[in-house]
Amino acid sequence: MLSYTLGLALIPAFASAYIHNIKVGAGGLTFDPPAIGAQIGDQVVFHFPLIVVTEQKNHSLVQSSLDSPCGPKEGGINSGFFPVPANQTDHFPTFAMTIENTDPFWAYCSQAARTPNSHCGAGMVFSVNCGPDGAPNSFENFRNSALEIGKQLKAEGEVQAPPAEETPAGGYGGGGYGGGGYGGGGYGGGEDKPAEGSHEPAAGEQAPVEGAGYTIAPEPTGTVRTEVVSVETATWTTTYSSYPGSAAPTPGSIEGSIINVDVGKDGLTFSPSQVQAKPRDKIVFTL
Repeated sequence: MLSYTLGLALIPAFASAYIHNIKVGAGGLTFDPPAIGAQIGDQVVFHFPLIVVTEQKNHSLVQSSLDSPCGPKEGGINSGFFPVPANQTDHFPTFAMTIENTDPFWAYCSQAARTPNSHCGAGMVFSVNCGPDGAPNSFENFRNSALEIGKQLKAEGEVQAPPAEETPAGGYGGGGYGGGGYGGGGYGGGEDKPAEGSHEPAAGEQAPVEGAGYTIAPEPTGTVRTEVVSVETATWTTTYSSYPGSAAPTPGSIEGSIINVDVGKDGLTFSPSQVQAKPRDKIVFTL
């Protein structure tokens, strides 16, 4: 008898679910693509970021609503922040969600929320199954609402900003995520010490950056890991930085299962006539 082995990656298999890959902040304050159509059972995977960019950022995915594009929906999805150091070039974090219905899904990046530097206010929003162009629930209307919120926040910030001569010379630097790196410029201005009553970071410790109603966490500390990877007859060693909260590898194992299918054994049939397979599984047809 003859046996043919067919890798699962070469056939459509029997699953109809589709994986949508979304780049988060890979080209600025954007989701790319910013809007998609999806079916029940599809998976949406957000990559922070999917490609290497000049300066990494710290973004999130928070579910909102058409009426309040830059505000969290009660009980909605919240990925939390995914800080990516400027020198990280691989093993980027991901966040995945499964489409459970075909209702419109609205979301935004909550970095610097309710401040003049709001990412949502700069148009960093995302949608699944929004209405067509020109409809009240179109992505264009959703994004324009977010931009209007951004304009209001900037106007309020200009009104509340103190005169230049009143700005303290010392204190922690501003930068933060997306403003010149983690934590900005450190101590600055006149005296090289923090303000009275504040915490002075120890050697090697990154000071948190505080803003109006929000705090940006310090840069995470990675742990250098060395792993031996073997695929069939090939073996190599890889060294990388592991960060707290990083997503687990997908798939979890490089080994798949072997699924045997008899062809024509009991007449004009395949036996079994259908199978359930996972990534890296192999289907062997025996004639």
